[in-house]
Amino acid sequence: MKTINRIAAKTTVLFALVVSLLLGTKTTASADEFRGLWVDAFGSGFLTTNEVTQLVADCHNYNFNAVVVEVRRRGDAFYIPHAPNQDPKTTVTASSFDALAEIIKQCHQSSPRIEVHAWTVANLIWSGTTAPTQAGHVYNTHPEYLNKTSGGATLFSEGYFLDAGHPDAMQWNYNMAKDLVSHYDIDGFQWDYIRYPQQDSGYNAVAIARYKAEFGVSTTPSFTSTQFSTWRRRQVTDFLRWVNADLLEIKPSLVISASVFASRTDALNSRFQDWGAWNQEGLLDVFFPMNYSSDNSVFTTRLNDAFSNKGIRTSYMGVGAYLNTKENTLAQLNLVRSKPLPGTVFYSYRTPNSGTINQDATLQYIKDNFQPTWVATPTLPWVANPTNAIVKGTVVNLNGGAAIYNANVSLTSTRKQFTEPHGKYAFYEVPVGTYSVSAVSGGVTSAPVSVAVTAGGIFNVNLSINVPASPDTTAPVITSVTTSSVSSNSATITWITSEAADGLVDYGTSANYGSTALNGVAVTTHSVTLSNLNQLTSYNYRVTSKDPSGNTATSANLQFTTPPANSDIIIDNP
Repeated sequence: MKTINRIAAKTTVLFALVVSLLLGTKTTASADEFRGLWVDAFGSGFLTTNEVTQLVADCHNYNFNAVVVEVRRRGDAFYIPHAPNQDPKTTVTASSFDALAEIIKQCHQSSPRIEVHAWTVANLIWSGTTAPTQAGHVYNTHPEYLNKTSGGATLFSEGYFLDAGHPDAMQWNYNMAKDLVSHYDIDGFQWDYIRYPQQDSGYNAVAIARYKAEFGVSTTPSFTSTQFSTWRRRQVTDFLRWVNADLLEIKPSLVISASVFASRTDALNSRFQDWGAWNQEGLLDVFFPMNYSSDNSVFTTRLNDAFSNKGIRTSYMGVGAYLNTKENTLAQLNLVRSKPLPGTVFYSYRTPNSGTINQDATLQYIKDNFQPTWVATPTLPWVANPTNAIVKGTVVNLNGGAAIYNANVSLTSTRKQFTEPHGKYAFYEVPVGTYSVSAVSGGVTSAPVSVAVTAGGIFNVNLSINVPASPDTTAPVITSVTTSSVSSNSATITWITSEAADGLVDYGTSANYGSTALNGVAVTTHSVTLSNLNQLTSYNYRVTSKDPSGNTATSANLQFTTPPANSDIIIDNP
């Protein structure tokens, strides 16, 4: 066991709006206040040492006490990755330049000190319509992690997403987060795009196979299904519960946040981002609603909802300055302060106003009318002086050592929780006391473990259950079937399976096939070459994989055509 200590009414709002807009009256910070700048990685801001120096100077000049810097943009790292984190270093900066390290150095050495929060885009991993050029990018190395619509499309309006229902995709995100917190002295870690792209999403083959197995169904769910919607929300929440507890174990003083859809209804029903529940459970320290609107009525409605759903944590309100004149941004800042919420963050440093960008004039106006003097960031009492603790751990099967999904973990008899796909669980805000922790899976209960919880501690309680081996009745999932290296007399067929299995290709000039090619080795990445083909001939084929237990999966019928002899062919977007 390991322990680490972790050191107003509607009338008022309307009145504040009228005063701010018509009279220009200032509100005054009554205490320390978070004044942040979102610094994106799509333009100048921190891409060179000189840009970082200017950013720090601007924070001091205009009294911003924190920067929230986009250090993972679209699956690329604006820092130096460490294994097992496999995100490639970005090509936007010089290969030897560690942007995050430079920001931390300059911000922390400055006087007064500026907080650095690492802003990481989690599930949105690429926005272009052509593949990223970096060979090690997750889009290129693991296309089987991609989220899909019910129709099989992988490109969404915002780009390409990882699917939160694929355990290995979430492990990829976990490795990134753990790397950053382990190797950089950041003050905060912020999750962005920690959600699904839209309601019609979540149809990754592995995710759907998991869903079907869990509920014992054979049909693919509709994207409007209540059960499927609840399941998708759980995938995001389970991940945050697991990873955030581990991050706090590494750095107990870390402030963990998430930028979330300011419309809680949209977030809950279309993005499966249940931030109201996260705040109530204590999975985050701060949430940043992205309240981006030039309509102050909309802004106020979202502000009120965020205030009502901050749970046991708090909120710093995100202001879409890029959509607003500096005067209306000021009005919105005053609304936040008069609510009151203890902080705001600008989107963005690079684009602080609508219309023609005038960074200096806008930031000076905000300084003069909203933050004329420097203040420190707020102290979060549950971080600085915690009264409760976290109990977390892993549940594994003694019969083989595999992690157990959906084990029912009990913290004495007061709280229960199901493990996520990696066998992880975490109870937040556990009061001081002595507890018995146990888990049940397959009708078998683990031996109980007693844990004495003290304030501010993070307690690891790992559990083992001797679940009898059950026959494997799940067929492998086949994805990414591709034809390549097609010549006048040969072609190579490749595909991926969700578990080790053999590989067979049926092929022929009709859907009756007639010929086969076999690779009998049980692998997950398959490649079978078809030879003795005829030139200028259309071939039908399908792939089949069988796991060691005899469960078999077969793809749909596919086609390719051989070229004439002595010619080259390029396969574009197979």
